[in-house]
Amino acid sequence: MGVTRRVLSLLVLGASLNGCGATEGTGVSTTEVNPPVSITTNTTENGSSTTSTSTSTTLQSSESDPIDVGPLSPRGGHSVVWTGAEMIVWGGEADETGTTVYSDGAGYDPEEDAWRPLAPSPLSGRRYHVAVWTGEEMLIFGGVNERDGAAYRPDTDSWEPLAASPVPLGPSAGAPIEGVTGWVWTGTEMIVWHVPTDLVASYNPDTDQWRELPATGLGADNGVLRWSREAVYAFGATIETYPEGNELLVARLGDGRWESLASTEFSTETNINAAIPKLTAWAGDRFVAWSNSGQEGKTLAFQPVGGAWTEIAKVPVPSCEGQGEPVEDGQVIAFGWCGPNAAIFDPNSDSWNAVTVTGYPTARYTVWAGTELLNWGDTCCYGTGGAPFTVDAWRYEPST
Repeated sequence: MGVTRRVLSLLVLGASLNGCGATEGTGVSTTEVNPPVSITTNTTENGSSTTSTSTSTTLQSSESDPIDVGPLSPRGGHSVVWTGAEMIVWGGEADETGTTVYSDGAGYDPEEDAWRPLAPSPLSGRRYHVAVWTGEEMLIFGGVNERDGAAYRPDTDSWEPLAASPVPLGPSAGAPIEGVTGWVWTGTEMIVWHVPTDLVASYNPDTDQWRELPATGLGADNGVLRWSREAVYAFGATIETYPEGNELLVARLGDGRWESLASTEFSTETNINAAIPKLTAWAGDRFVAWSNSGQEGKTLAFQPVGGAWTEIAKVPVPSCEGQGEPVEDGQVIAFGWCGPNAAIFDPNSDSWNAVTVTGYPTARYTVWAGTELLNWGDTCCYGTGGAPFTVDAWRYEPST
């Protein structure tokens, strides 16, 4: 009998993630990570590979502080974006059943440590929707059973509806939520990928027009999109029967077609959610990605130039759910959702610095605000049978 295989696919053209939280707290202490060996794998044209090794060092970190939760009701499945001046929170659900959904939002100004309500939205309440910041406005699109969208401008506190999408890109009620829709902002367009149907489209806010893009061809069950400053990458997970476990694949979209590149083993985990890299963040010249599959998982880096995979020091956070945020100078900060740990990755030395947070704040919905992370998210675990969400709001400024 074959073993269920989860194939992680990385293509060149980060979904909301759910997990357990803990109690709010502010104390932070740092611990040194033993310098593990890093293995570099370079795949040649004929599929062979070469390896090299290096070790990691450590960085510094600092404290997190609670912030006022603001005027919004507790919720999950909402969105957060950073505008350059505010963290905007919008939409979401009161509990995991989705019976009560929200169409309101608020902006948090970290300089003033103050909140303001957003003007009423023309959209119906929704959860697990797309939200991107374009530099001038916040684009909201889709959500569970939703296919429309709107643009919000903070400078005028006003909304405008978006043109209708040419393809049905939003997740449906019967589909698993995590990774169903991937999206990213490229600097000129919002690209949206409905993973189960493999439909891809882009929206240009300057012209208020959509265009359909080629299908990825992955046949993925879920996935995320990320931007490298030059191209869009789609990480996807598919289910196949194969005896060797998970594999990361990469391809490039150019001239209207997909070009397959290098691949590497990722994990033997058979859980589809564990197979998706929980951290898929851009680290200056490469992506870093990790799985939540415990010791069987790996922390990998992919460098677009040369198409080389690198197995780097494993991220020292609990192997549950989590997320990562690119910060400054190519560094990435990783938070786990089920334990008192975070870590900062320095691409110059391939190092992680573990951070132990006393009374650990959850890290479900974070944005990088130039010098610090801001978080506004639910503290209740999914899978609790519909218990109402509560709110955990904090700010965290890593020192270098």
